[in-house]
Amino acid sequence: MILFLTTLEKTIEMTRFLQLIILLSFTNSSSAFITVGDDLQCDFSTISAALVQAQSNQDFELRVSSNTVLFDNIEIDGFGMAIQGGYIDCNAALNNIPPNGITKIDGSNLFKPVFVIENIGDKANQVTVKNFEIYNGLGNVINPSGGINIKDVDVQINLENLWLHDNNSEKGGAIYSNRFDSTGDLNMVLMKDVNMDRNVGTDGGGLYCTESDISIYGDSVIQSNQALGPGGGSREGHGGGVYATANCRVKFYSGNTGFTLGIVSNTANGNGGGIYASAAAKITLDGYVVHANGMTFGDPTNPVNVTNNITNFGDGAGVYLQGAGTQVTAFASIINFNGAAGSYGGGVAVLDSAQFAMLRKNENCWDNYLCNQISANKVFSSNGFPSYGGAVSAQTSAIVTIEQTIINSNQAEFGTIIAVDDSSVDFESVMAFKNGANGNSNNLQDNNAISVMNNSTVTIGLTSLVNNQVTQSVINNDASTIKLLSSIVQDSVDVLASNSAVSEQFECLLAHELASFAGTNINTTAATFVNQAEDDYHLQTGSVGIGLCSNSIFQADTNDIDNQLRTSLYDTGADNSDGVVDFIFINGFE
Repeated sequence: MILFLTTLEKTIEMTRFLQLIILLSFTNSSSAFITVGDDLQCDFSTISAALVQAQSNQDFELRVSSNTVLFDNIEIDGFGMAIQGGYIDCNAALNNIPPNGITKIDGSNLFKPVFVIENIGDKANQVTVKNFEIYNGLGNVINPSGGINIKDVDVQINLENLWLHDNNSEKGGAIYSNRFDSTGDLNMVLMKDVNMDRNVGTDGGGLYCTESDISIYGDSVIQSNQALGPGGGSREGHGGGVYATANCRVKFYSGNTGFTLGIVSNTANGNGGGIYASAAAKITLDGYVVHANGMTFGDPTNPVNVTNNITNFGDGAGVYLQGAGTQVTAFASIINFNGAAGSYGGGVAVLDSAQFAMLRKNENCWDNYLCNQISANKVFSSNGFPSYGGAVSAQTSAIVTIEQTIINSNQAEFGTIIAVDDSSVDFESVMAFKNGANGNSNNLQDNNAISVMNNSTVTIGLTSLVNNQVTQSVINNDASTIKLLSSIVQDSVDVLASNSAVSEQFECLLAHELASFAGTNINTTAATFVNQAEDDYHLQTGSVGIGLCSNSIFQADTNDIDNQLRTSLYDTGADNSDGVVDFIFINGFE
């Protein structure tokens, strides 16, 4: 029996050898490929073994069967390679039958990532990794991610149809991308239909990136990852979903209204449950269709969403950004249901000269009214200190611009909508309602909707502040400058509480009272809305707010909340009742 098995093994290896000789005899090396799997038709039983052979020809393709679990730790070093899993078996791969499944690779928790891609300088050959389930990778000091490490590559890296789960690391539980050379170039990484799920990192539970340009699109999701810090129970551990620093650029195009895609349900012990950005990182959340470099990104029927992320001790449950040059820009996006247990920013925390903007492009959005939203975020402040900025907090020379956005149902002790400390904020065409719960929920006092302090500058134009359920005042101004222009304030508490204000300007308002502030052209007639009971705060036909304000009071840079044009006489608030939608030929017709 032993002799028979030995002979059979020799026959199998000889068969594989002859197949490989035939394969290598092809004159056009770009069409050659090697098969990997455990049946007789396969050239190799592991990807690592196949790469040893493939390294002599940098244009090889590996086709990997899905009929077995591979136990492997793979290193692509110095050459381009396409590795595609999901083939039924090696016979299907040999006969060009397209893959229709996914291949499992178990990293075996051997203190190695499942994939390392590094030192590739030949720009003629890209690297593609496609159709794999990647798990049980464990990062190390040299290669800190558990799933995929990308380092010092001058070629485009294509990651497609991957499920990375239960990987563990110091930086980037699922994926780590960095450059250590001094060229100033960035790693170029495209991720399509990539699911980073239940990975753990000291920082960056899902993705950790520096010196990289990363586009994430298709049906991609970063979900249920954790950044726990070195001790697992401290305020350290930032970026539960994404940790972006040192000139990293991330463009995120994935999301949906069911919140099963996007950046969802991640946890950080420290700051940034969903996203942490610092050191001139630039992140774009873009729910529009974008055409770039011959490719199409985005979905015209769905927004990008940052949803249900939490911090156990820190700030900025949805998004946290800090430092000069750091920017997060959101288009057609939803930031919702995030909860911070620190002191600042249930939805977004912006600090130290960083810049956050939520904007709308002048084209068709996934929904004309609901296009941008910051909703149902909370700051719980479990540390015993006051909480600031249910939707957004801005501190220490931060810059915040929010246009054509719905802000509703957010909670904090101070600034259920926004808390501003030594920073600059601009609101235009914002619809803000039902922020706060009159101090009756989550032990939060909901003192005011907008809190401004310490020499901040806040300009609010063409905005509706309606039915916000706060206990003291709509606006609290402490030693700062605030302008409220061409807007609606209709709530049950004083419009303003002011202490040592630097400057205040209130002009052309529909306001529910005039005793707490002084202004010009203030009308205390109640605005009439289409259906306030159903939170429809569009102006009803015949409302006193229609055509109330001259455009000389506040010059609009945007259209209204529905992207309708404004005329020379503006309607007060976020809605322009008789405007015309300002996107032309959206269906290709003149």
